[in-house]
Amino acid sequence: MAATKKRGDTKLKTNVFLVDDHDMAEAGVRTIMSEAPENDLAFVGSSKAFGPEALELIGKSGAGVVLIDITDSTRDPVGLHTIRAVRQRLGSAIGIIAFTAFSEYREPALACGADKFLTKGATNDRSEEHTSELQSR
Repeated sequence: MAATKKRGDTKLKTNVFLVDDHDMAEAGVRTIMSEAPENDLAFVGSSKAFGPEALELIGKSGAGVVLIDITDSTRDPVGLHTIRAVRQRLGSAIGIIAFTAFSEYREPALACGADKFLTKGATNDRSEEHTSELQSR
């Protein structure tokens, strides 16, 4: 998994990339990451697009973990296609955490290749726990 060392740090950080079409998502992810007790996460980019553009950006980002929203603003589960494409292109070298407001997408997300699943509204601790588990693979 891709990690980076920031100047003055002795600990490697997990690079995290976000795929979500909602404007507030990036701010929320950045807040969660900045409040992480160990602060071992580095936000490396985001994409509001779910298709080839997201795949290209993820590949260039050096991300070790990708957070992918399952549904777009019309509730179309386009994130499932993105999960499948990321897994096909990058294999198991990258961790995928799928998330959505709709719990019925848990099994489809895992079947498409997500490593973990979160329902929006999960606690910050749960998000950090999933990211840390994937970091240590």
